[in-house]
Amino acid sequence: MQFEEKDPYDVVHECSWCGSSIGDDDELFGIGAKVRPGIDISEYTGRALPFEILIDARKLYAFVPLPGSEAKKHGHDLYFVVCSRQCGKELKARLKEETKLGDMIENLDGF
Repeated sequence: MQFEEKDPYDVVHECSWCGSSIGDDDELFGIGAKVRPGIDISEYTGRALPFEILIDARKLYAFVPLPGSEAKKHGHDLYFVVCSRQCGKELKARLKEETKLGDMIENLDGF
């Protein structure tokens, strides 16, 4: 599966799970994640990190927070933006199933 670079603005304005647009005035939800020790994602700081969910060949992006951001202050190395609690629950359940991400992500927070 090919991944194109995505602008961080686009990542926080599109649901990681269902792909719906999230407007500037819409409520935002998210799932913070901590990567496993030894995984270096520093080259993606402030950018979108692409993932492939192998179970259903879905591609999605997580935002790698900047130092000093609220997400980073809460200990999150990755942040998946979703449009609703339901999308958050579904994404979190799928991420837990996904072994490819399971090797990288240490824990998930939210929902």
